[in-house]
Amino acid sequence: MKCIIIGILVAAIFCTAIVPTVFAASQNVTRPTVKILSIGHSYAWNSVEYLRNIAESQGVDLVVGVVYRGNCSLEIHLSNFEGNKTYGDQSGNPGFYLKYDSKNPTGTQFENAYSIAKAVKDEKWDYIMFQECLNYSGYFDVINKSLPKLKEGVSKLATNKNVKYMWHDIWALEKTEYMPTEKVELKNYNFDQATMYNAIKDATKKVMESDVGLSGVVPTGEAFALARKSGKYDPTVSGGISLNADEISHANVFGKYLAGLVWYMSFTGCAIDKDTLFYPQDISKEQAYELVDFATEAVEGTGKTLGSVNDVFFDNNEGGDSNNTSSQPVYYNPDNVDTNEPAKFNPLYLIPVGAAVVISGGAVALAINKKKKNSK
Repeated sequence: MKCIIIGILVAAIFCTAIVPTVFAASQNVTRPTVKILSIGHSYAWNSVEYLRNIAESQGVDLVVGVVYRGNCSLEIHLSNFEGNKTYGDQSGNPGFYLKYDSKNPTGTQFENAYSIAKAVKDEKWDYIMFQECLNYSGYFDVINKSLPKLKEGVSKLATNKNVKYMWHDIWALEKTEYMPTEKVELKNYNFDQATMYNAIKDATKKVMESDVGLSGVVPTGEAFALARKSGKYDPTVSGGISLNADEISHANVFGKYLAGLVWYMSFTGCAIDKDTLFYPQDISKEQAYELVDFATEAVEGTGKTLGSVNDVFFDNNEGGDSNNTSSQPVYYNPDNVDTNEPAKFNPLYLIPVGAAVVISGGAVALAINKKKKNSK
């Protein structure tokens, strides 16, 4: 299914509708903007390098902020938050606040200027996402010591009352013949890819089942695992391509691009239009399409298994005639208005191409025209 965002449904519509009304989606609308803040480490920084380019090729503008400190644990981020410490200051607290927007599409790095509190209040963020350091990303008991307090503190400062809080499922180390044994960040997993992947997957599931109140998962690690499993992106397989750049498994151009695809789909709820898709010059069209497929499988699968917000617009039915079109309502019920239809979260109230917005009694139904398309 191809879903291209073309507009934002403003809140005033909910208040003024008295009788059922139908609005046809129009191409002549302002490009929608999605605002994302990540509180994490270098894996988040890796993930945003091509994110804005991908989004622009799909007709979406992004504002992205990253509160960064190298392999920073949630415990340290919480300590910095409670002490209102700025990142990159002169007191031994390294890191920085990185921001991408239309004015600075390649990113602006702010050192000794932003605390977490200041970053949270910098924009009316639509999403705020957390992630754990490599050492403890597979240890729920460690995560749970800091995440609830940090999320609670951040939520008190967020200027968008409808902000959604997310969890970043990071990728496991790359399995190579030269994997060093001195890297303490990977020691907890016995320097084994499968052990680290399974631990992260288990911890992610427990995070989402906990009462911390997160809305969904950005399954970057799952996409990496699927790509590696195919053999095409596993350097231990003959002809396999690496997704990573170094011994601590920072992402290379392929990994960064795959991560950007996952983030785009997770934060917009829309599939990728391959016809207009941006991809870096170091990646072929065929490889870009392969990575789109891995990202899509990860996002769709995570949405179904973890109750994520991510799968609302995806057509999960298998088989059928690729030329068939169908309409299927997706409901958004902002005030739990009495309705016979289930209320579902529609990411950022965005209207896909071909949608008809039906408003009745405060409930909104998006009848989405969906056309299946064979992958190129």
